[in-house]
Amino acid sequence: MGVCKACSKVMGVYEDNEKLGLTFLDDMKGHAGMEKYISQGYQVLVF
Repeated sequence: MGVCKACSKVMGVYEDNEKLGLTFLDDMKGHAGMEKYISQGYQVLVF
């Protein structure tokens, strides 16, 4: 688990997330990919 690297940068919280030691997810062109979770049986929710 972690936070989206691209979204963190766009939202201006990249440095804060880095200081907190959060893992950046960037396997989909800088964004957090969903395939890994879908293949494990998780369901993606869109709000």
